[in-house]
Amino acid sequence: MVERQTQKSSLLTWAPLLFLSGSAAYLSARYEDIPQRWIVHWDATGTANGWMTRSIPGVFGMLGVGLFLWVVLEVMASVLLSRGAPELLPVREANLKLLRLVSASVTLLFGILSVTLPLGPHVGPGVIVPCALVLVAIPVIAGGIAIRRALREVRAQGHGRLVAGYHGLHYSNVDDARLWVPKLGGGGYTINFSHRWAWPVTAALVLLPMALALAVGLAAARH
Repeated sequence: MVERQTQKSSLLTWAPLLFLSGSAAYLSARYEDIPQRWIVHWDATGTANGWMTRSIPGVFGMLGVGLFLWVVLEVMASVLLSRGAPELLPVREANLKLLRLVSASVTLLFGILSVTLPLGPHVGPGVIVPCALVLVAIPVIAGGIAIRRALREVRAQGHGRLVAGYHGLHYSNVDDARLWVPKLGGGGYTINFSHRWAWPVTAALVLLPMALALAVGLAAARH
């Protein structure tokens, strides 16, 4: 079992590099077939408003972003495994699985977009957005299930007090007066959704960046 888990972890670790390097090799082989200009962005009505040109940054830039994200997530993974009580190791391993599933999914998406946007098949946001949502949702759901199983394992071992209030991907504890609580996997804090300010704070965290992005977009459109 341990050997099988190690093999799975190793596969998840290196899968993003396989996706990115495979896409880079394909783009390199077909570089001369790439058009001089292609669509990379659409507005809310589906009208194209962003293009990329054939150049090293234009062709391989998205893959570079994917590589950067992989490095960041792997650093987070190494920190994750090095912290926390020994009793919470199953939870840290489950969080590690979630991180690496997300890394694999995002880099796969970047690899697909890097190839299909310039070379086809050419599809619009009506296809790209749902596919992107599915690719993100799958690892989040799978990781959430893994974390819930790990929490049950910790409780079964008699360490329930260490994970009181934690429920997979969220925290909710009416007996905890804190709004912000540390994440079990390390690396920051999460919201106590039993706190009276939980939903107003969550709404602000979601809506304020959206409002800022909308304002910037409208300002750019006027110019």
